[in-house]
Amino acid sequence: MSDGFGLVDALQYVLITAAFMFGARLLYQFYNSPEPDSYNYTPWNSELPEDDTVVVDCTHPTLPTLSHHRGHNNPPGIRGSDTSTGLVLNALSQWNRDVVVVMHKRYVTTNHFDIDSFLSVWCYINRKEALEHDGVLRHMARIGDFREAFLSPDLITAHGAEDHITFISSCREAYTALKLCCWINTIEKRLFSAPYEGKDCAAKMEWFLPRFERVLNDPESAWGDWQQEYTRVVSGFDLMAGADCMVETPPGLGLAVLSAPEPLHYYSLFSHSIGYDVVVSP
Repeated sequence: MSDGFGLVDALQYVLITAAFMFGARLLYQFYNSPEPDSYNYTPWNSELPEDDTVVVDCTHPTLPTLSHHRGHNNPPGIRGSDTSTGLVLNALSQWNRDVVVVMHKRYVTTNHFDIDSFLSVWCYINRKEALEHDGVLRHMARIGDFREAFLSPDLITAHGAEDHITFISSCREAYTALKLCCWINTIEKRLFSAPYEGKDCAAKMEWFLPRFERVLNDPESAWGDWQQEYTRVVSGFDLMAGADCMVETPPGLGLAVLSAPEPLHYYSLFSHSIGYDVVVSP
C-alpha cells in the first residue's frame, strides 16, 4: 500500500515538474521576443522595414507606435504619459508581452524633429542611459512639447504625477532639463532650419544623436551654448512670481491671461499657466 502510494506520488512530482518547466519555457518565450544586437535610427521614408520598425511621436497607418498623438497605434497595456518620451521610458521598464514585442524592433523613426521627438528616438536607442536619467528626460520632454518647466516644488507636487515625476528633489532635475532644452534650441537655430520645419529632420537627428549623451552627463561643458536662453527663462519665471505680474484665470474658459512689465520667454509664461488650453500675454 505504502509502495503504491510512493509510486503515484513520484509520478505526480515528475508530471508537475515537467508541466512547470514547460510553462516556464513558454513564459520565457512569451516575454522575450528576439532582441536585436543594437537599435538604430532610420529616417522617415516610404520604404520603412515594416516588420522591424517602431514609430515615435507621430502616427503611421500600419506600423506600431510609441506616441502621445491622436490616432496612435501604441501597444495595449502600455502605461500612459503626456509625452512620447515618457511612453518610451515607461515601455523600457514594463514587462508586458505586447510592449516587449514593440520594444524589440530594430529601427526607430519619426517624421519631425522637436525635443520630445528627438528624446523618444534617443531613449529607444540608448536604453540603459535613458533609464539612468529618467527624471531629467521626462522634464525635458514636457518643457519641449508643452513649454512647461516645473521650476518649483509646488509645480511638481501639483502636476508632476502626469508624467510620473513625483519627487520634490526632481526640481533640480527640472533646472538641468531646462539647460539641455536650451542647448538643443541654440544649436538647432545655429546649424539648421527653424524649429518645427521637417525638411532637415534626419540631418538634425544624425547631428544630435551621437552628441547628446556627453551634454546630458555634463551640462556645464556646453555652458556657452545654453546659458543665455536659460538665464532669460529663469529670470522670467521668477519675475512672473513677483508682485509686478499677474495671472488671471477666468472660470470655465480654460484661459490664462498673463501680464508682465516686459516681454518674457514663452517657457517662463507657460510654466505659470499649466493646465490651461489658451494663454494670452498682452
